[in-house]
Amino acid sequence: MTRYRLRWSLAALLAIALGTGCASTEKGPPPEGRVILQTGGTEAETSPPTILPGPVLHRPALLVAGYEPGRQADWIEGKRNGDLMEGARGGLMAGMGFAQMMPMFVSAWPLAAGLIGGMTLMGMLGVQFDNSTLARLDPQDRALLAEAAIRVQPNQVLQETAADRLARRLGRPPIVVVWQPTLGADTAGTDPLADARDRGADSVMNVIVERFGLAHGNEEDTYGIFVRVRAQLVEPKEGRLRYERIVDYGPGHPVAGLPTPRAHLFEFLALDEARAFRVELREMLMRVAILLAEDPALPLGPP
Repeated sequence: MTRYRLRWSLAALLAIALGTGCASTEKGPPPEGRVILQTGGTEAETSPPTILPGPVLHRPALLVAGYEPGRQADWIEGKRNGDLMEGARGGLMAGMGFAQMMPMFVSAWPLAAGLIGGMTLMGMLGVQFDNSTLARLDPQDRALLAEAAIRVQPNQVLQETAADRLARRLGRPPIVVVWQPTLGADTAGTDPLADARDRGADSVMNVIVERFGLAHGNEEDTYGIFVRVRAQLVEPKEGRLRYERIVDYGPGHPVAGLPTPRAHLFEFLALDEARAFRVELREMLMRVAILLAEDPALPLGPP
């Protein structure tokens, strides 16, 4: 009778665990590139560059926002290694393994059931109290980095660098069109294509930071800055898109022609009111701006 009771107890516990799906018991550093701090839109897949045939354009206008609106910096909680039921299943399987290795439990089913139940509970508690990434980071350092991400003006750095490199490529500076995207439709500066046409531009280029923040590096407890930049070139007469490219650059996202993204200890990035964060973000944006402005596929050239 005791054998049947043991088998019934094990079967019942196993049925509960199997109903939760497969467990994830692997632990280790988070994958490189997983985001912990983000400003801007949600992550999306990077599409291939869009390059349409047509004549080389010689007199581009570069869009510059009249002001850069404030951003929100969001800390993203790291995923746990499993939910409670996954932890229960992992503990159950471990308990069953012990029971099978020790035949004496077959004749003492209450002890076997107790061992398996205890291991199941330990598995659940192990998941419940698994520390997230953010829980291990100093709150003051987090506050400094979030404030730096909110206050920095990444589009200004990006557009100033792009204007300089386009001037070198064209032999003269591009036309600067100030855009006021948040104002009413009847306000001057809200139709950049019309403004560019009125000033004699044969194309309009827009380079903008869509998102940036911090992501895990390739080693445990290291973090690096990531940026996503979109560049577009449009013919203003018909609004035809001639060129579009998105650049994701940061941990886990190297870009050909750019240095390997760096990763640092969290404390280093937050040091001196997040100076290292601000300096490195600026350098990364300048590299991306140069890459885009000098892209051979960009249909721009001197007269």
